[in-house]
Parts: sequence; structure tokens; C-alpha cells
Amino acid sequence: MEVLKELALVLNRYCVKNINVITPQQTGERDLVDTFYNLLQDEPDLSKEEFAQRLYGEDSSEKDNRFRKLKQRLTRRMANTLFFIDPKDNQFNELQSAYYVAYREYALARILQGRNATEAARHYLRKAFVASRKFEFSELLLLTADALRAQHAYQVSDQDKYVHYREEYLRARVLFNMERDVVMAYEEVVFHYGVSPEARKETIERIQIKLAEIHADYPQLEHTYRSIINYYGLRTLLDQLRGDAKSLIVAVDEGLAILEQKPYPADIPQSFLYLTKVVVHLVERDFTGGTATLTAAYPLLTPGFANWFKFKELEFLLAMHTGHYAEAFATYCSVANFKTVNSLPKTSQDRWRLNRAYLYYLEATGRLEIDPAEDPWGPFRLTRFLNSVPEFSQDKKGMNIPILILQIAFGIALKRYSLSVDRIEAIEKYRSRHISRDENYRANLFIKILLQFPIMAFHRNGVKRKTEAYLKQLNDNPIDLAKQSFDFEILPYETVYATALESLELKFHKESAMGKKSKV
Repeated sequence: MEVLKELALVLNRYCVKNINVITPQQTGERDLVDTFYNLLQDEPDLSKEEFAQRLYGEDSSEKDNRFRKLKQRLTRRMANTLFFIDPKDNQFNELQSAYYVAYREYALARILQGRNATEAARHYLRKAFVASRKFEFSELLLLTADALRAQHAYQVSDQDKYVHYREEYLRARVLFNMERDVVMAYEEVVFHYGVSPEARKETIERIQIKLAEIHADYPQLEHTYRSIINYYGLRTLLDQLRGDAKSLIVAVDEGLAILEQKPYPADIPQSFLYLTKVVVHLVERDFTGGTATLTAAYPLLTPGFANWFKFKELEFLLAMHTGHYAEAFATYCSVANFKTVNSLPKTSQDRWRLNRAYLYYLEATGRLEIDPAEDPWGPFRLTRFLNSVPEFSQDKKGMNIPILILQIAFGIALKRYSLSVDRIEAIEKYRSRHISRDENYRANLFIKILLQFPIMAFHRNGVKRKTEAYLKQLNDNPIDLAKQSFDFEILPYETVYATALESLELKFHKESAMGKKSKV
């Protein structure tokens, strides 16, 4: 009853007569602040000037003093409303719900403590402490343990409780410091991260130093929710940069095993580790292992959300790289059927349109059958694709390469060799401007192979003979985990080469041959 009495006393003395919060889309007479809020929701792209005119008439402007004061009132009211976020909302998992409740209880305890409602403050501090301990909210655990320790410090009868919370505080301090050190180590590595061979070498050395420091300072790592994703982010990045797939899988499985023991859902770090593992399966062209990992990851994902789309992209590439083209088409359909695909960034939407085009190339070369009625995006316009300018117009990392390669491959399959020549010249110019030979070895090597097609006037045996040495180099240098060049290869270059070679005839097409040999 003491808690109830103290709450009643504080509320009676200090609480406002009504709760000043936002009431979205209410019916009946509305406050102008609520009208402004609803307008923000319905038409967020309006300018300040337009908002002022909608609220105060055509003669108003953003400098209108009434509009300025209204903005201030709306800001205060929205801030008040945030305290009423529903932690039982279906969008929140158990961990997220506990986060909102625990931090709200801690804020409540501090308010009550400021009004000398000691028992009520202690009640909510304990609740926040229990939740932060279970869900590893390290900062809140430190704060609540410290506050509870201080509350029991000067009462002889509370000596046991003081000792208990003192030990909890000391433990929380170690956890908090460890978590911060791990997070900062990851931040500092990512901050200096680069893709050149020299930068990769420096990053490897920096990660090794950071991991050594962490292990020296914390011999017995007691991982928290936040430290896991950063610590294993360092471990997996190190293995990726070294191209050590075996060690990377060990690190991923180690992190997943720790997360499975947690008493709360850890969707984000688990999905990060699963995603990393799928990349390894993709690079190694392990369809069975990759499918098993994807199956384990999907219960953690919400269909239509950003992370789900990322996993779908890897699922698509895994199927394409392992020759499971029907599965790749099914993955494309599952993405295209989602209305939220249209809300993705334009580059992501363009990527799926390009993925789709590769599927139709496979159909054109007889490797895949597509029922047009099953395509959620309707008929594929081949002519439009062949004549289009690459979508990634601001791209400087090579994502125009798969577009140009596919246009070349389509031109060869359709025996439109002059189109292929134009695209081959374009890809050579693009390569010389944007693609480093050392960092994208396979892409540069495959461009050399493509250049031989018009040089040999698209004669099958001539191209085969001329590209034999380059093809051996390509086979001897599979996709490198350290560089993740699979992003360029929607279809493996070896597959594109094989299909292109099959499309050629045993005769010369001199009218489409390049006049001189390009420098590579």
C-alpha cells in the first residue's frame, strides 16, 4: 500500500488536470495541434509555407508567429505522447517491448525519487533492474544497480541488500565497460575501412590489435546483446578479409551458439550471423548448406522488411550460382509479389529488375522455362532492356558491369552482334574508368574474354581458341571471399561464357568484328 499512497500523493500534488498528448485522426471537434499532426501524417511533403497556409489561410507564411508557436506546442505534445508507446504492440518482440517498459520504469523511478516518494521509486527501480539484468541492457543495469545500492547504503537493516546491489553494480560496471570497448573497437575498424589491397591489409592488422586488446582486458568475455554483434562482426570481418571461410564458419557458429542460450529473442545479431554464413555458402557454391542456413534464418525475419529482402537477394544469387534456376525464379516471384518492394530504394528495385532480366536470358538460352502468367511484373520487354541505358547511373563500384554483360550476352544469343560490339566497347571504357584490376580481378579477366568475341568475328572455334588461356585463369581464380565479388556476378562468369559460346556459329561475322585489338 505504501507504493500506492506515495503515487497518489505525487499525482494529487503535481499532476496536470489533463494529459496533453496527440490524439491522431480523432473525430469531432479537433485541437489545431492535432490538425497539424494529422496533416503531417497525410501530406508530409508539404513545405513550411504550405503547412502555414493550410492551417492559417492563404495569407499566412512560415514566419507567421502563430505558426511558430503551433510548431512548439506540437513538438511538446508529441514528446509527451512518446511516453505512451504501447509495449504490447505486435510490431515489438519480447526484447523490444522489455526495452520500452524498463526505460520508462527507470524514468518514473527517478521522477518519484525527486519528489521523495522513496518506496515507489524503489519499486520501479527493482522492476527496471530485473528486466535489464534479464535482457542485458547494460547501461540501464548499471544505473539501476547503482541507484538501488545507494538507497540501501545508510540503513543498518538493509546491509544485506546493500552488499547484494553493490556486487551487482560492480558486475554491471565490468559488463558496461566491456560492451563499450567492443562497440568502440568495431566502430574504429569500420571508420577506417577501405577496399584497396593496402587498406584491407591495414584493416586486418587493426582488427587483430583490437581483438588482442579485448581479450587482454577481458579474459572471461561475458557477452551482452550489443557486444555479440560487434565482437563477432570483428571476427567475421577478419576472416572474410583473410579469405578464411573455414574460420569464418567457426566464428559464426560460435556466436549463434551463444545467442541460442540467451533468455530473450536476438533476431538482429542472429540474422547478421546467418547472413554472413549464407555468403560463405554462396561463394563456395554450396546450395545444400546455403538452403539449410536460409531455412534457419527465415523465422527471424518479417516478410516485406528490409532484412527479408536482403536474405531474398542472397537466396536468389545462391540458386543462380548453383544452377537451380527454377528456385531462383520462385525467389524472384516471392519478392515481386510484395507490394513493399516498391518502397525499396531505387537501386534495390533496379537490382531486382536486373535479376529478372538474367532469368529471361536463361529462358532465351534454353536453361529455364518461364510461364509468363506466373511473372508478377508482367511481360518482359527485351527490346526495352537491350536499348536501355544502365540504371546505376551514379555507380562507381562496378554494378553497371552485370547490366552491360547481360546486354552483350543477349546480343550474342539473338545474333545481334553489332549491339554486342557497342556494349563491349562501353564495358571496356567503364572498366578503365571505374574498375580496379587488382580489386576486381575476375571482372577484369572476364572483360578481356568478352573483347575476344568481336576480335574473332564471333566465330565459335576462333573465340574458343582465343579465350582458352583467359578461361583457365578464370577457373583458377574463383570468387574471392575477401572481395565478395559475387555482387557483380548474378550469373557466374563461367556460365555466361558457356552460354555465349553455345550461341555462336561456325562462321565469321566480319561486319561486326572490331577493327583493332583493345588494350587490356
